[in-house]
Amino acid sequence: MKTLTTNLLILMFLYSCAHKPMVPPPTEKFLEETRKLLKSNSSELDNYTHLNMEQKWARIYLHGKQLSDSGRNGLACNKFKALEETPFPLPILVDIQILKVCPISVIEARKRMDYPKNEVHPWAKEEFLLTALKRSREFGLTDHQAKFLGELAFYQETREQKVHYLKKSIKMAQDSDLKKKLQEKLEILSPSHIKNPTDDQLYDYARDLERFRKFEEARKHYTLIGHNMDSTIEEVVKAYERKAMSWKIQRSNKKYREILEELLGQIQARFDGDEKVEEEYLKYYFKYKILIARRFWTENKRKKAHKLLDEVIADKRATQTQLAHAYWLKGSIYSEFNHFKKSLANYKLAFEKEIDDENIFLKVSWSYAWTLYLKKQYSASIEIFDRSLEKIEDPLDKLRYQFWLAKTLWKNKKKNKARDIYMDLLKNAPQHYYGILARAEMNMTFPKAPELQNKLAEDFTIMWLKSLDELGMGKDYLEGMIPKLSSNEQKLAYIPYFSSVEWFEGGLKTYFSLPSKERYKLSDAYLPLVFPTPYKKLIKKASKKFRISPSFLYSIMRQESAFDPEARSWADAFGLLQLTPERAKELRRRAGVKYKTYSDLYDPETNIYLGARLLKDLQVKFKNNFISYVGSYNASERAVKHWKKTRFRGDFLEYIERIPYDETRKYVKLVLRNYINYKRSLTPKPFLFPKRFFTSRLTD
Repeated sequence: MKTLTTNLLILMFLYSCAHKPMVPPPTEKFLEETRKLLKSNSSELDNYTHLNMEQKWARIYLHGKQLSDSGRNGLACNKFKALEETPFPLPILVDIQILKVCPISVIEARKRMDYPKNEVHPWAKEEFLLTALKRSREFGLTDHQAKFLGELAFYQETREQKVHYLKKSIKMAQDSDLKKKLQEKLEILSPSHIKNPTDDQLYDYARDLERFRKFEEARKHYTLIGHNMDSTIEEVVKAYERKAMSWKIQRSNKKYREILEELLGQIQARFDGDEKVEEEYLKYYFKYKILIARRFWTENKRKKAHKLLDEVIADKRATQTQLAHAYWLKGSIYSEFNHFKKSLANYKLAFEKEIDDENIFLKVSWSYAWTLYLKKQYSASIEIFDRSLEKIEDPLDKLRYQFWLAKTLWKNKKKNKARDIYMDLLKNAPQHYYGILARAEMNMTFPKAPELQNKLAEDFTIMWLKSLDELGMGKDYLEGMIPKLSSNEQKLAYIPYFSSVEWFEGGLKTYFSLPSKERYKLSDAYLPLVFPTPYKKLIKKASKKFRISPSFLYSIMRQESAFDPEARSWADAFGLLQLTPERAKELRRRAGVKYKTYSDLYDPETNIYLGARLLKDLQVKFKNNFISYVGSYNASERAVKHWKKTRFRGDFLEYIERIPYDETRKYVKLVLRNYINYKRSLTPKPFLFPKRFFTSRLTD
């Protein structure tokens, strides 16, 4: 009787508030009070005296969810039925909850499950489908189950999960038309399920096999495309590139290079002299000749590398940019063993070319100015830095040149000019690697990260979803909003919402979608958003277990996956800390985790424990040498040992710039940047850049 009276009072109050426009949710203070009442199961939960409309909506919904979670579906149903009679701001949520917990007939279930597609908000669709699937199972509605499983497939994070759902739905479907539609969806999603692929489908078929790590089978089909006389030059190149990359994924660099040589031979035999594709042919011919030369260099076969590069330089068909690329690579090979006279001669020849590729210009101009610096030809180095800065447009690309220009000016006894550049860097790029180094050069403390002060977009939908603890639907809502955020102001106003629903990778992607010129101007005010701290409990446990800095773990995780647990790289590394299946097998016992297959790496706890174990092993192996253990996590231990032997001259900052792999050099810089910014967030006091940073154990 008491429950009936309570629900009647709820209905009477809420119905009296009908037909009002959408309003913001209650304050966070009220929501916290409600959560405390829920935790203690207080009788005050049913006391709505002195509550306004929004507060009653929120409390009834949250209470109904708690009742549902504890198995008291009848009481939960009463709550949601009461809300159904009101202008609740997000009625689809109530519809889903009623379908989930209320006792209904099969007729009513069909009616509610056949909700018109255009009336289910995209952000609520997955939750609706999950609920409808569960109900259809209860009533034995087989084709409904197959239909919902098929639709749910496309809400799964990984390709493997999507394929699993679709195959299960096909097996379950009884209606022949439904089965056919589901099979078509499966073949579009995963072409390796096509029974007899046509020539046009063969590349996608092979690529899908490769994604499922069926490398040998994939390579057979790539070879068929490459040898097909009807394949265009673009199709041949595309197929051979993937064939080569499949070997690289399996860590066979020699086979990777051999397939590139096979590709070069194929296009020479097939397309050399064909006037119709001459421009495309020459583009690919020189691209792969230079790339193969680089691979020979990586294998310490420098004579073969120089021979190929000399052939490019002697070829009158090569463009100015291709010649510059070849000269630059020759200079880089000489530079590895400190043959600076020869490297400078080649860099000078490259710099004098008319280069129309921005990336090649950056490689050439940097290498020329940098080698002059290493040779202590400071005046000449300053001139090349200055000339290069005049041509570079992206302010983020300029930062590297500006920092080392300041270092060169300082060594050339022009300290006032150097100080001005350092101050400009630390003022305008405080979070950036070179802004951090500038602050270290000036011996200035790093301030504690400020509290976030940002004007939020007034979006009542995301505000209500967060307030009602519907974080999954909040993420889906924001995912749908991203394409609609056209201006930089809109993006900045929405970024805090990503953290509020624990979708950190979405916030980072939105932040980095801003033009670099705009990001360059942003102050420290956005530091907590740009360097978030998810998975706190797991990070704390792993940090304690393996005696490794939480700031450092976050630094690696942010760089590896942007906190996306479902991340998968081109090199077949998986999860938050981007581990390969081969490495996971080696580490599983010492990390104390159960690991069977690569899909286990999508589990945050498994991945964090394995990654922390590996990072600690590398720290011990390299005696806390930051550049070596961070570089090894990205490249290989063998490569890092070789670099230290041939390139380290006592200065750690110079050594970082001399790392020959672009990806690893950038990676080391970004992890250092991340660490300092996380230390600012996690350390209560300002601090100086540690004097022995590169050789001592990192602490928070």
